[in-house]
Amino acid sequence: MRQKAPKEIFMKKSNRIVVITGASQGIGKATLELFGKRGDTVYDLSRTSGTDITDAKAVREFFEKIHAEHGRIDVLINNAGYGISGSAECTRPEDIQKMFNVNFVGLATCCSTVLPYMRAQKKPRPLIINISSVAAVYALPFQSFYSASKSAVTGYTNALRTEIKPFKIRACSVLLGDVKTNFTNSRKKNENDDPVYETKFKRAMKRYEADETKGYSSEFVARKLYKLSRRKKNPKPIVTFGIMFKFLVFLNRILPFRFMNWMVGKVYKQ
Repeated sequence: MRQKAPKEIFMKKSNRIVVITGASQGIGKATLELFGKRGDTVYDLSRTSGTDITDAKAVREFFEKIHAEHGRIDVLINNAGYGISGSAECTRPEDIQKMFNVNFVGLATCCSTVLPYMRAQKKPRPLIINISSVAAVYALPFQSFYSASKSAVTGYTNALRTEIKPFKIRACSVLLGDVKTNFTNSRKKNENDDPVYETKFKRAMKRYEADETKGYSSEFVARKLYKLSRRKKNPKPIVTFGIMFKFLVFLNRILPFRFMNWMVGKVYKQ
């Protein structure tokens, strides 16, 4: 794919240089617009803007151009991702690989590419925000590989945070709950699931889709991300938005894993 020059959006009394992956729609777009309106120079790193995060060479060229122009990169928000649904047994290996390439490998590639630039700058302290999901701590039936990819993001971010602390670079993962976006309609479903899973799969998906359509707005998440990005201190390793989801993550820390896994099955009628 031929790469276009990075597109600068909302340059208005530039305060920070911000890169957001997957900012062509949904949460990413709302976040890009809010940061831009509040004075940041914001770049969209997505296939729509001309850069595929699974293409390491294209990602490297993207960051090189931004750094050459501004001399720094202050904030990276890794938001790009998508989901697949269906039984774990029948999910095709190529679909698993494709999703992990976006949700995890692409995210790690962006971090590795931006870190040399962030290490070289003194102020302001750079920040990396990796978007994960509550599914990282509550493994969801029929979304097993999405849950696994988000669990990988959280584990990676925790380790990365420790490694980059001596360089005064901050990092955290954000565990999102239900958000009302086109993620629900774009979620890929297995093409050839075994009929033995059909009834329970439909029950689970009906609940997922109902919860997501009633979820927080992209604008709500964007406001929370902006507030998080403006904190001077290193944020907590894991951040959750919304009282209900904060409570669920807290419960997962104090209650037995077996019990919580049983509760997930009950909620999704398994």
